[in-house]
Amino acid sequence: MTKQLLKYSVYGFVWETDLHLRSCLIPAEGRSDVVLHRIWDLSDPPGKCLFNSPLIRNGSPFLKIYGTKQRVFIRYPGLVDIAITPTNIHYLPAPGNDVALIEAQCLGPASALWLELNNVLALHASAVVVDDAAIAFLQDSGSGKSTLTATFLSHQHALLTDDILAVNVTPQTVCGRPGYPQLRLSPQVAQHFVADTDKLTSLHPRLEKKRIPVGMSGLGTFYKRPATISHIYVLNRVEDDGAPITIRDLTPADGLRELIRGSSAANTTDGLGLQQHRIPRLARIAETVPIRRLTYPCGMHHLHDIYQSVVNDIDAAHGRRIH
Repeated sequence: MTKQLLKYSVYGFVWETDLHLRSCLIPAEGRSDVVLHRIWDLSDPPGKCLFNSPLIRNGSPFLKIYGTKQRVFIRYPGLVDIAITPTNIHYLPAPGNDVALIEAQCLGPASALWLELNNVLALHASAVVVDDAAIAFLQDSGSGKSTLTATFLSHQHALLTDDILAVNVTPQTVCGRPGYPQLRLSPQVAQHFVADTDKLTSLHPRLEKKRIPVGMSGLGTFYKRPATISHIYVLNRVEDDGAPITIRDLTPADGLRELIRGSSAANTTDGLGLQQHRIPRLARIAETVPIRRLTYPCGMHHLHDIYQSVVNDIDAAHGRRIH
């Protein structure tokens, strides 16, 4: 019997899949943009090895990435292989497959590479919508992107995306695409925003972070449409509890460097030969969207002041007041 395929909206595209995904996804209809499904055999990895993870598992790198401009291959030795083309994401799990890991990788690294293969920039960023414009928070994992995003949601602003920001760039606009209605927060941070954290599920049995549903009965609301990006904040969280909250303009050149460094697929796009096509679009973002470095102290007790500093900065730029 053929397994029924399900359709979801992910990063503004229609995904068709044989996986019963546990993440908070919106059902979709219409023609599929990508099919995510299991296969039973994979040919050898295409091209050369582009990336070896420094993390070692059972004597081997936890992650290896191979690829060409038309096909990328992600190998998690002993766990799962994932092959990505512009129209398909195929996965081949190891015996005793870990469905949670497959889901996490397909919605994370694999989707970022799929976006890049389809000429959509994938930035390692979260974004909220303020007065119908997107505000993006860019930086590495552990910098507080999701925590700051949750703070904005608690002030009645909508989530556009968490962790991966899909961006379309045209001569007229820089537009962020909606991800899916979910945040990823540590249990300690989740307690600050969610009343009953006992009901939250983990992203993976071996990972600490929890899934935080957005919209409906979850936290805040989700913005289902693309939104023009009006500001990008490069996060710089410091350990000094007494450090001041500062916001500093970056030059277009410095902003471009941060965008290159802050790409979700930064380790592989250059090796795939995609960077030469990405740079002009990233430069367009740096030239047209204000990019600012937001420096702030760690600690949940600072969140309101950080939120207010960003809101005041946006107010000053647009000559209005955000409530």
